Amino acid sequence: MNYLSENIPFGNCLQHNSFAAIVPIMKLQKTQAAYIAGIMDGEGHFILYPQNAQRKGYLIPNVGFTQANVGLLKHVATMVGEGARINIRKAKRGSELRFTDVCMRWFLPEIIPYMYEKREQAILILEFLTIRHKRGRGSKALTDEEKEERMEIYWKLKALNAPNVYNEDGYVQ
Repeated sequence: MNYLSENIPFGNCLQHNSFAAIVPIMKLQKTQAAYIAGIMDGEGHFILYPQNAQRKGYLIPNVGFTQANVGLLKHVATMVGEGARINIRKAKRGSELRFTDVCMRWFLPEIIPYMYEKREQAILILEFLTIRHKRGRGSKALTDEEKEERMEIYWKLKALNAPNVYNEDGYVQ
């Protein structure tokens, strides 16, 4: 599935229909995509979290990774380009690199072929972004069907992100 198919060419950029963000058309080299996929498989996170408790179905995607080495974050941000945001924190957890929604829409399809451990999570985030993009942004309330569809993705992602429980033979239960 081409998750960028709903974008409009705009010079050397893509103009996103729903909120007119202009993002450079990027194409990672295979080695770059595989390198970033390895980092995301090992240290990355793919999360949907509720916007607030009262608004069921209103979810915000969070894709990125945390790293003590700010140089690595800058290196990956340079490869990805606009849409990669570094939050430098002086905390034990380290600093974080996050990707914007528009960046995720072109970037995740580039790295998914090289992912192993967190491939399903990346695909679910893309499904969520596609659903949200089709609807567009605005103040119109979500229908019950839309809420249900989004919450289904939320619960699948939450289950995939749960820590695995292993039996005595070393297999996931």
